[in-house]
Amino acid sequence: MKIAATKSPVRILTGVAVVTIALVLGGAGGATAGRLITGKQIKDNTVASADIKNKTITTTDLASATITALAGKPGAAGAQGPAGETGPVGARGPVGANGMTDVTMRSQNITLTTGEQTVDVYCAPDERAVSSAHQTLTTNGAKPVITSSYPIRPDGEAATASTGPIPAGSGWRTTLANYAAGTTVTASIAVVCAAD
Repeated sequence: MKIAATKSPVRILTGVAVVTIALVLGGAGGATAGRLITGKQIKDNTVASADIKNKTITTTDLASATITALAGKPGAAGAQGPAGETGPVGARGPVGANGMTDVTMRSQNITLTTGEQTVDVYCAPDERAVSSAHQTLTTNGAKPVITSSYPIRPDGEAATASTGPIPAGSGWRTTLANYAAGTTVTASIAVVCAAD
């Protein structure tokens, strides 16, 4: 009598075990590949330019100091452009108020022989000195010359830019000289006053 040959149960189980292990390892490998890689898993200074896709880095990915460092220096100034066209003439403004009203001339006559004479002529208390004038009345061979002429304050001090505007009640100081010996000159020395 012949006995039929049968496969060993042990071998069958062994083959099943091998297949099972392969499936488990294959599944495990797939799970590992599906995980996200974080910065902690990348070694410092290992990512190179070739590992980054071109034109994918933007300023939002850079530090502010890096963006500032990348900025270039200002270029040279360009050439001046052509002059623009002349604009239209503006409208005429209103007529201004008259700065001086009630102008009055106050004078004093003097007679001068050879030498010099200084005369102070004052405006009224509500007037201020704005200018001066003089007129030679008689000469009799004299040669009169005005050697100095300037405004003065009510107290007799010279009115200058450092003392401020000429006040009311001011006047004018004029010095008249006659250098012709033995002659006499009569003149009118005046101050021009304006009411405030």
